Amino acid sequence: MLDEILDEQTPDRNVQARRSAEAVLSRLKAGGLYVLLDAPKPLFKAPAHRCSDWFNRMNPLCAGGLTINRDVLEKLRAPQMRLLEQLQHEYSNLKVWDPFPLLCPDPVCSAYDGSHVPLFFDSNHLSAHGNRVLEASFIQLLLQIWSKPYTRFFASIH
Repeated sequence: MLDEILDEQTPDRNVQARRSAEAVLSRLKAGGLYVLLDAPKPLFKAPAHRCSDWFNRMNPLCAGGLTINRDVLEKLRAPQMRLLEQLQHEYSNLKVWDPFPLLCPDPVCSAYDGSHVPLFFDSNHLSAHGNRVLEASFIQLLLQIWSKPYTRFFASIH
């Protein structure tokens, strides 16, 4: 599956993604706006919230899809991370926030925290609990941004 996804990330698609991002970032920069993007979060094969109930744990939909090796996810998100890094160097109005280390601090990423509470609602969207896990980090970043002498700030495009 990983190879199929990576095969879809062709040079043409990467160029298209870059051009699209540059068009938006240039317009926002010209308007004096700042942009906050969140970096790619972990992806799972199964819907964590649904699979958290005891009566669904044996559902074939949940089999093998709630953990994944961190290195696999790092490889999967590497092209997007390279693009975000390049864009951040080129556009002073862009800040990238990466919640990945908080959601996957170990060699194996789990859709659940240590208490088996789902961090994700489905395979890639955060649950309310997952948002609470990230809240302090996000607020800290916003406070850092707002303490700088920016004129206006456009928060979060994803």
